Amino acid sequence: MIRQQNQSIAAELRPLESPHALQLTSLRGAYPLDAALASTGVPPLSGRASVATFLQCYATRVCAVELAVIQQAFTHTVGGHSRELIAVDQSLVKLAELRELTGASALVGRLQLENLRPLRDERLVQRYWDAVERGATCGHHWVVHGMTLALYSVPLRQGLLDFGRETLRDLAAQSAKRLALPEAELAEPLAAGVERLPTVIETALIRAS
Repeated sequence: MIRQQNQSIAAELRPLESPHALQLTSLRGAYPLDAALASTGVPPLSGRASVATFLQCYATRVCAVELAVIQQAFTHTVGGHSRELIAVDQSLVKLAELRELTGASALVGRLQLENLRPLRDERLVQRYWDAVERGATCGHHWVVHGMTLALYSVPLRQGLLDFGRETLRDLAAQSAKRLALPEAELAEPLAAGVERLPTVIETALIRAS
């Protein structure tokens, strides 16, 4: 009985996951692998070398655009620019690099909005949420992620790095499953993709400025 009580108390005292951490968790399985492959234009996976090419192409071609969108959403949220924030969300279906991913992004983004429910009384969050519910915009997870970084004062570069790293990790895990490979065999290609992210982030920040 005492042990059960102690476990219960420990569970109550355990810190809750931050909204940023919860959104990173929601990136697992966010993109269908075939859609992510199509977004890079690389051939279907055939082995370890093809996964390395895929992850490098994703990091440099697609992730750069994703991170630029997150930065724009972050900036508009900091400035309280709800119209501009919604306009960014509406424009994403026109970006060739993200076209294959927008459907999955909207599904994940609407789930992630639930993490912002405690802040729904804030004007910017309310206006964005209302636009999503009315169907005026899709609620892409890139925009929601940028909002979350700003609203919870997560340093921008760290937030971008976390997003890129978790996305590449999930794509590597999906690739390993597709090819029936142990995930450990893709550790080196994944590390190479992650190593590119700091440069990609700087490129994204310049692109969004």
